Amino acid sequence: MDFVVRYPGFEGRGLVLREGLLSGASLWVDGARVKREKGIYVLRDNQGRSVEVKLKPTLLDPIPNVQIGDEKIRLAEPLRAYEYIWAALPLGLIFVGGAIGGGLGGAAAYFNLRLFRTEYPYAVKYAITAAVTVAAFVTFLILAALIAIVIGRK
Repeated sequence: MDFVVRYPGFEGRGLVLREGLLSGASLWVDGARVKREKGIYVLRDNQGRSVEVKLKPTLLDPIPNVQIGDEKIRLAEPLRAYEYIWAALPLGLIFVGGAIGGGLGGAAAYFNLRLFRTEYPYAVKYAITAAVTVAAFVTFLILAALIAIVIGRK
């Protein structure tokens, strides 16, 4: 998913933050991926000046803010509280399944948060995240059963 970064000096340049469903955020300008060095992207604006850009992670949200100089640019509105709650439902596996449940639940919750940032219609987002949550629970049950079988054989 692409987020257009609007900043003076980059008009008509296609400055974009690209966020993949399974990949991290990357910065693109003029149709080319910008190489990051030590957490900083160095770009040339329309006047040829060097501009430093940093991606600042936001708590629980896969879409980072973009910092250019002292200005922080929010590219997407924060998710609503009920979207965070729905996406985090798989974390309930922590209480049932300890480390294994927590790992599966954490991975599912992370994937759900990323799904909420896609351009799918809301009904599709909720259906897919519900399926991810159920899949995490079923996977936990299968792993727990396999572990019980292995332990029971010794």
